[in-house]
Amino acid sequence: METEAQFKLWLESAMRGDVEAFGRIVAVLRPRLAGIVARYARMEQDREDLLQEVFIRAFRSLKKFRGAGSFEGWMRKIAVRTSIDWLRTKLRRKEKAESELTADEGNWISSRFSDTSTNNPDQELQKNIAVEMLYKALDKLSPEDRTAITLFELEGLSIAEIADVTGWSISNVKVRCHRARKRLAKW
Repeated sequence: METEAQFKLWLESAMRGDVEAFGRIVAVLRPRLAGIVARYARMEQDREDLLQEVFIRAFRSLKKFRGAGSFEGWMRKIAVRTSIDWLRTKLRRKEKAESELTADEGNWISSRFSDTSTNNPDQELQKNIAVEMLYKALDKLSPEDRTAITLFELEGLSIAEIADVTGWSISNVKVRCHRARKRLAKW
């Protein structure tokens, strides 16, 4: 990573409207922010579009950055909030009912939990099916609950960090995480 002083110079230039300097910032922060948006969008094209929207929003809002915290932290907030907005929009557009488990998923559950099962599916297949089932369950959560549980369980943020990133109170984050866990366990 570039030195902190160089990054600061790029940030100052970008705040004055230098698109090239902002491009350098994007190159440095892109991998980290891509990890955040990947938790919300599973399709590669959706992830790329969402990441681009994050950087567009950030560039348009550069003058609002006060320097009270780290620039990367400020960008994380934008990434999370943009991802929540994207999920809300996606849910509004979703017209069909939630699909049931696919045949592969049903077979995996049956073989996994059946006492009489003699076949052991390949571990990689098991992992892929489990991940797909997790994402289907996460898709059923509200954008806010999904955000809370994703940031806590998958990103490893603390309750206080989630509150800071989302702008929610600490108790609101705790309630959302608890509610999301209960719903995921039920599904």
